[in-house]
Amino acid sequence: MKASELVEGETEHLTALTRGGQRALEPVLRTYLTRIDWEEGWPVQWHPRDRVVLQNPEIAFGLPNVRGVRTEVIRARFEADESVDFIADDFGLSRDDVQAALRYEFWLRSAA
Repeated sequence: MKASELVEGETEHLTALTRGGQRALEPVLRTYLTRIDWEEGWPVQWHPRDRVVLQNPEIAFGLPNVRGVRTEVIRARFEADESVDFIADDFGLSRDDVQAALRYEFWLRSAA
């Protein structure tokens, strides 16, 4: 089964995702699969929390980033007492982009 079929509403297929017939919870999978961008039936990038932070193997070596700037770099600059506005200006990002990166990084820290 192609994963892209799952996003297009083929919910009856969500219960047999593996060759062994492992069952999955449709609502959980549906939420997860909507965070993936697809091209020609293949996953190309993932948005782990919102549509700002993304992971794409062809951008920043697949690490979480905002417009090509790794979120860990944004967090490190913020923790070095640089302001959100300064960081945004330095990288050519919007204030909202920097705040989304910080929310993501601090969410990761709390999950660890």
